Amino acid sequence: MRDITSSADVPNGLLEKDCRSCLYWLDRTQNGQNSLQSETVKSDWFSTTSNIIGPCGKVLCLDDEPVAWVHYGPSHALPRAFTYATRPSDDAYLIACLVVAPGFRRHHIGRQLLQIVLNDVRRRGVRAVEVFGRKGSEENPAGPMELYLKAGFHVKADDPMFPLLRYEFRENKRDTGMSYVINQTRYGLQETG
Repeated sequence: MRDITSSADVPNGLLEKDCRSCLYWLDRTQNGQNSLQSETVKSDWFSTTSNIIGPCGKVLCLDDEPVAWVHYGPSHALPRAFTYATRPSDDAYLIACLVVAPGFRRHHIGRQLLQIVLNDVRRRGVRAVEVFGRKGSEENPAGPMELYLKAGFHVKADDPMFPLLRYEFRENKRDTGMSYVINQTRYGLQETG
């Protein structure tokens, strides 16, 4: 596992689109910047955010190759979220993207990465984590809605396409509501860097 502190840390090739230069959550307008400009903007966002509150992204590797990554942060730091009808809460971090490479899906890697995010956000003292689900399709930048519902998220604000899901941490900080343990041996996962 490694933290994302610049766009260079974001793995490319996990999806057909270029995740390093995607500004969807960082820009309300998608103002047509070229790939190099976009990558610079995204790198600056990760660097600034990391310096202020800590890393807001993780990469999960298998044999030193990225197989999954996640991008999250305070909802106010992801302005596109406020263009949705189901707006995120001020007291929560928002998961913008949770991507697992196609060949590694259905092996609980997304669930493991989600648990890592929940643990990280809980340690920061944040009250909740939110994510936009997508009804009728598993092709969602944040991953399938079922992943979150099985992990204890609930629908906070319903919407025909993109309901807002929420996970609130219990007062007992040791319990995140998820009962599995990451099994690094079973999946050959390793922490790097």
